[in-house]
Amino acid sequence: MFDYDRQGRFIAMADGAEILVQDGPSEGPLWRMVGDHPLVGVAIHQDAIWTVDEAGHLIGRDASTGAQKAALEVGDGCRALAASDQGLLAIARAEEVVVIQGGAILRRLPVDDPTALAWSPTGMLGVGTAAGDIKAFKDDTTPSSEATLPAGVTALTWGGGSEGWLAGAGPTLFRLNAEGIARVTGGPGDILSISASPSGHRVALQIGERIVLVLVMPSRDTLTTVQYMDRTVTGVRIGPGNWLGIGMDQGDGNKIDMVTGATHRTDTHPGRAHHSWMLKVATDPSVEASLPAPTDAPAKKGNPAVAIAFFVALAAVLWFLFR
Repeated sequence: MFDYDRQGRFIAMADGAEILVQDGPSEGPLWRMVGDHPLVGVAIHQDAIWTVDEAGHLIGRDASTGAQKAALEVGDGCRALAASDQGLLAIARAEEVVVIQGGAILRRLPVDDPTALAWSPTGMLGVGTAAGDIKAFKDDTTPSSEATLPAGVTALTWGGGSEGWLAGAGPTLFRLNAEGIARVTGGPGDILSISASPSGHRVALQIGERIVLVLVMPSRDTLTTVQYMDRTVTGVRIGPGNWLGIGMDQGDGNKIDMVTGATHRTDTHPGRAHHSWMLKVATDPSVEASLPAPTDAPAKKGNPAVAIAFFVALAAVLWFLFR
């Protein structure tokens, strides 16, 4: 329901049947579209933004203008969408995963009750299920590898580098690679969304509906903590440099510098209600002092409609009120 591309060019958020797209560097509104059915997935790939609704309408639009570029009917009961670096799309339905290439169905994978999808950088598709199964597919309808976790899969991502998959199964984070299954850490609530940096040094976790943590690997120390008081998180995505994107209900989002705590919000689209929210942010950059500093962070832009104060400290927690 939320995406922020690795280059930081676009931010896309779903609110019911509406897709809202922002310019990544400035957080300003670009375009929005309202469909006939609630959206269940949003994905950015290069210059296209893809959405799928619960009725199975897949639409690809130009990321800058919103002009429709492709459309496909995949069947009702859709529940998730993921895009690969190679431009492949995967859509989860009740008893299958549909793989799409070039606007056409490439293959249908028989998977019972899929709950989470993710692509590796090489184009391998990971599928998590309500039964706790993790299945990896290459170019066939038969999994190239399988594993089973002790609980249903609630989130899935590629772990960065060559570290394999990271999967949330209830409140526990697991890593799956050639060496097998390993428990990474546990939290105070179900892990509902995961995003890892390309190097795998940082992993962002959505814990329940209102908490986001960024862990440094392999130490598992907490770099960033974000807690929302009155809004529901709909997804997390690590963008360029130190930026973390967080989607919220009602079509709003934040960009947070994971090291300094600097916090930006998305600007309100014309014609939509302007929302306020409260959150607290704490960062501890000392936990990754030995890691090289990213060099591709975009220039920071303050939002004149938002009064923000931030402070970096090991224990201090600050409150932010967005108006």
